[in-house]
Amino acid sequence: MPLPEAMRKRDTDPLGTLSLILGMASLLIGVSGPVAVVLGFIARGRAKADQSCSPNTAFANAGIVTGVSGTIILAVVLLLFFGASAGPSVQVR
Repeated sequence: MPLPEAMRKRDTDPLGTLSLILGMASLLIGVSGPVAVVLGFIARGRAKADQSCSPNTAFANAGIVTGVSGTIILAVVLLLFFGASAGPSVQVR
């Protein structure tokens, strides 16, 4: 007797998982954030287009959120670092 549709194992799209992994890495190494965001949107688009694919949109959404967060953290750190080093130098006489 075949399994019902809801219980069948479906193929998973690895882009959603990769997006999540890169998004979490971007919280530590900020550089992978934009890649995680792009992969997350691609995985989400694939999941919408192909209903037979695993509902991996949760991983894709989490990858997008963590990728954006990592990118924002990287931008703030770079602004603080380069903004502080390029700030006005005031000499007191």
